[in-house]
Amino acid sequence: MKALNFLFPILIVFAVVVRATEDYDEKNLTCEKLFNVSSCSDCQKLIFHDIKQDENDCPAPIRFIKEVVKVFKESGKEKAEPYNTTYFKKGLESYCDQPFNCDPRTAEKYWTEIEHVCAKELSYKVDWSVDPSKIDRNTFLVFGTLLSYYFGIPANHAYCYKSSNSDEFCMAKIYENMVEYVKKATNEDPKPVVSLDYKYIFKSDGTKIPIPKKLHCDEKCYETIAEMYKSWIKHYKLSPKVAENIFGSEDGFIKYLSCKADDKRDVIRRASDSYLSPLRLHSLIN
Repeated sequence: MKALNFLFPILIVFAVVVRATEDYDEKNLTCEKLFNVSSCSDCQKLIFHDIKQDENDCPAPIRFIKEVVKVFKESGKEKAEPYNTTYFKKGLESYCDQPFNCDPRTAEKYWTEIEHVCAKELSYKVDWSVDPSKIDRNTFLVFGTLLSYYFGIPANHAYCYKSSNSDEFCMAKIYENMVEYVKKATNEDPKPVVSLDYKYIFKSDGTKIPIPKKLHCDEKCYETIAEMYKSWIKHYKLSPKVAENIFGSEDGFIKYLSCKADDKRDVIRRASDSYLSPLRLHSLIN
């Protein structure tokens, strides 16, 4: 398992970019290496520039990824241990200790340029429910970089949010819940992956297990950070066609982030064996 691949709905862009960049040394990275081509197109050149640029912090998910990778490399380990959340949490702390330099106008300049230059690459819908390994590198990078700039400002606020009654980052709590859930649901499968819409776990043997929405809705702080994203998409817009290809519809995406009363549980403990039994896994799909 690659620990960085775990996510929940508002961490989609995190997994999208990780999938395409995790095997590369950034210092020696070229556009051709990143996209695995002999010559980069105009769109690929732009994406490469936008991933590498240090002019601003607008692509918060990309900046966050780099901090997690940095922490992992400093550990001296060759591979992340299965279900180890240490690097994620330390990377999150490091990221949130740094100033954030971005404003909506700058972020919009970047994402609208990607929409224009990469119009062809963004012209079709992607099935985010499939095994991520089935989605090609070009798609991951183009959609992922676009979303990193578009959602960068609310992502920064979400990553670094702590509720008033806790010293722990909300994001870290939800991430730990997800890792714990996958560990139980897959019987500690060594290489599980999660679909980018956070609806399914894919075991190494191909088995697909549904993920209940209750998993994150049970955390009170989740609704607060989800509101950050919902407020953002109401005020700042992608082009209609691109938004449709990514989200289906704005209303649909807002519903996707929202929690209903039956998406929460008050009695059943998150890690209990009864809650995570195979029968309950399938009955709890949203």
